[in-house]
Amino acid sequence: MSDIIRNPKTVKALANEIIRVCDGYWAREIPEAIAKEFVVYWSRYEAIKLFKGKAFNTTITKIIGKNRIALINKWLEGTQVKV
Repeated sequence: MSDIIRNPKTVKALANEIIRVCDGYWAREIPEAIAKEFVVYWSRYEAIKLFKGKAFNTTITKIIGKNRIALINKWLEGTQVKV
């Protein structure tokens, strides 16, 4: 868990970190609160890599897949994303 990067350099690197967080959560290695904290952090401070307009960046969507997108959407419910 401590090897997850908060500020990845590229969109692909961010997608790989999202995969690690989601898979760690599903494997019960990362508590939900910490996983959600990472996703909310990325939505605030790495929004230019994570989003394109009001949707997820297509590169992110293709790399992480629909199940992880659904999980991230669930974690981001009720949070306001800066655009």
